[in-house]
Amino acid sequence: MKKSRHPIKDAIVGSVTTALIIGSSAAMAAGTLNVTNWAEYIGEDTISNFEKEFDVKVTYDVYDSAEAIDAKLLAGSSGYDVVSHSSSDVGRLIPAGILQKLDKSKIPNLKHMSPEVMGKLSSNWDPGNNYIVPFMWGTHGVTYNEALVKETYPGAPIGSLDMIFLPEHMEKLAKCGVSFLDSPGDIIPMALAYLGMDPDSTNKNDYKEVEILLKKIRPYIKTFDNYAYQRMPTREFCISVTWGPDGLLAMSGAEEADTGVVLDFFLPPGQGAAQLWVDGWVIPADAKNVENAHLFLNYLSRPEVGAADSNYTWYATANKDALSLIDEEVTSSPAAFPPADQVAKMYTLKNLPPKIERIQTRTWTNFKSGN
Repeated sequence: MKKSRHPIKDAIVGSVTTALIIGSSAAMAAGTLNVTNWAEYIGEDTISNFEKEFDVKVTYDVYDSAEAIDAKLLAGSSGYDVVSHSSSDVGRLIPAGILQKLDKSKIPNLKHMSPEVMGKLSSNWDPGNNYIVPFMWGTHGVTYNEALVKETYPGAPIGSLDMIFLPEHMEKLAKCGVSFLDSPGDIIPMALAYLGMDPDSTNKNDYKEVEILLKKIRPYIKTFDNYAYQRMPTREFCISVTWGPDGLLAMSGAEEADTGVVLDFFLPPGQGAAQLWVDGWVIPADAKNVENAHLFLNYLSRPEVGAADSNYTWYATANKDALSLIDEEVTSSPAAFPPADQVAKMYTLKNLPPKIERIQTRTWTNFKSGN
């Protein structure tokens, strides 16, 4: 579980937040709601506070891969009323007709969302902002144990993606443990960008080059695990490719453990080297509790709720009016809230033709299996 470093402060903030939420209730509802989300990706009391205020029983499930939830949605009858998903994946699902348009008149709190984030969503994945309520945004990078890296390989090019993409470096760093995200939507575009290619490439030859690159480093990757960062304070890994906020969590976890392990994080340097992603909430076309789904999305869009979610997960909220309520430790970290000048250099993923998606899937499968 993603634990805060400020338990006493959080108890106070949590009480205030609950009071604000209950006091601002305009109407009561009742019934049920079925929600699914990534593990540990919402405020500790967000669901229970919603249930108390609106008398709605929430069945809350978690999933561990985008592919798993995509399979459920595409098969139909997923059983969910609200789904958390990445905007780039949602961009592919919208044309399939398996999501329903939002009734934005029932989500007035959308006014609190960042215009920049809404603009990114509309221009890249959800024209007109008709399907996605933004939740969090961020990027990816490399979390590392500098002392362990230098002890293992004094010549390691810290701060450069050469460290993870060139076999001559990876061979040496494998001795202290390297983990990659189990996320083709992050790693393959990162590799394309590293090679100087379009992260949204539709050229099959580019993917051949990526496959050659990845095949050379595969023997030196210990695991593909989105949660490997949690084990960095025990020195199981000296390097983990992580989502930015998880790098911050790893650094904090190491500090809390007080074992002498110090972790750091760097973003892929340069123009177009790092990905800007946005996660959001959608309503499946076959949702049974549509009214409560909209009620929940409007509730999540309150500034105080967005701040509570961000303070707990340490991810960057898309809610502009929540920023003043978020712990400075989170907002001041470039891992969680990258500076504007770095964000301006980041790329976003577009929707790709099905043929290219199949090539990406094959590239990833071959990479993980070592073929």
